[in-house]
Parts: sequence; structure tokens; C-alpha cells
Amino acid sequence: MSDRLLLAIGGHLTLNEVLSDNQPALATCPPPARSRGERPRRSALQFLQYLVRRFGWGSAIAKSAWIDSTAHIDRTYPQGVVIEDDVWIGPHVLLLTHDMARGIYLTTRVGARSVIGARSVIMPGVTIGADCTIEPGSVVARDVPDGHAGRGNPVRITPR
Repeated sequence: MSDRLLLAIGGHLTLNEVLSDNQPALATCPPPARSRGERPRRSALQFLQYLVRRFGWGSAIAKSAWIDSTAHIDRTYPQGVVIEDDVWIGPHVLLLTHDMARGIYLTTRVGARSVIGARSVIMPGVTIGADCTIEPGSVVARDVPDGHAGRGNPVRITPR
């Protein structure tokens, strides 16, 4: 009954069909609107931020990278930001390339096809390899090898 009720709510069955004893064949769900590999479209603000970061600051950011408009990319040493192809950076991520307390300026790299979850902090000088996943809220203070996942504070690295 619960599966049939969910289909009725979704618009596949009428109330009479749900309440009747004749059980019609359950309809299959339509495919998702986007394919798995597609990224969400950029807003005008995200596109403007990309142009400023890439050409105004001199950061090495791939055009196919998707950076949320609320992510904070370091402006103190923008030449130290390297973001490769098909990277997804979530909301309120903090990507640092400097540490004023110690007076260091280091290059921070994010490898191709990596995903960085919301409110994660990437410390200066860290290299995140290709095909990595950083879970939300993680603090990445050391390098993450290719194809691994990182979670927690401080980050714990596990193979995917």
C-alpha cells in the first residue's frame, strides 16, 4: 500500500486506483533530468567570480571547475591557487594559500575530478589528488593521494 500511495502522490496513480483491490502494474520512475557526469549550470555571479579569479588575480583555475558562489578562495596569494578540470567545490569552502601567523605562502592544488564538500577547510600547501572526495566539514592539513577520500577534523584518509 505504501508504494502505491507514493506513486499516487507522485502523480502516477489516481486515488481510486490506490483504494481499489485491482492492483495495476507499478510505473517506473522517469530518468533523472541530468546525466551523472553533468555539472549544474553556473550562475552569472559564479561566472563573474571565475573571470576575476582567473584573469584578475592570476589563479590557475580550469574553466570546467564548478565553484560555489559562497566558497572563499584565498586572495592574499592568488597565484598559489591551482584548481584542475571538473572539480566541484561546495558552499562555504575555505581554500587557503597563506598563513600570516607563520609568514608562509604556499601553492594549494586540487586535482582533476575531485569533490570538496561544504564548509571544508583546505590549509596552505596541501595537494588534493585526482578523483578525490573530501567530505563536508573536513579540515585538510596534509596531502590526499589520488583516488582517496578524506573526512573529519583533522582529515583521515581512506581509499575509495
